Amino acid sequence: MAENKVTVRGFELEDFFTLSEIYDKLDINFNPKETEGMDVEAVKTLLVNTLLRKFHKAKNEILSLIADLTGLTVDETKKKGIKFIIDVFNDLLKDANFNESLSTVFTQKPTE
Repeated sequence: MAENKVTVRGFELEDFFTLSEIYDKLDINFNPKETEGMDVEAVKTLLVNTLLRKFHKAKNEILSLIADLTGLTVDETKKKGIKFIIDVFNDLLKDANFNESLSTVFTQKPTE
């Protein structure tokens, strides 16, 4: 069954706060030294792999973020297949604001 393509709006500051909440729930704690020297594509791959392994821990927040990014309701989002979810994240990974957020977060030097 083919799914209709839904447009993903641009990543905004409010989305960053939601993403931060998701990171906390998923217990994502990349040490900046771990990602030092990695290009943005490698960091994104590491992030996506980590997210996919831990999605269940922040199910509601992830569904809410996807719904918000696509203009769908959470109930509509729940009915979509995995390909739709992957497409949304692939679109998000192409967004300049999202990439800037990743670069900022993962290149911060640790404070002593």
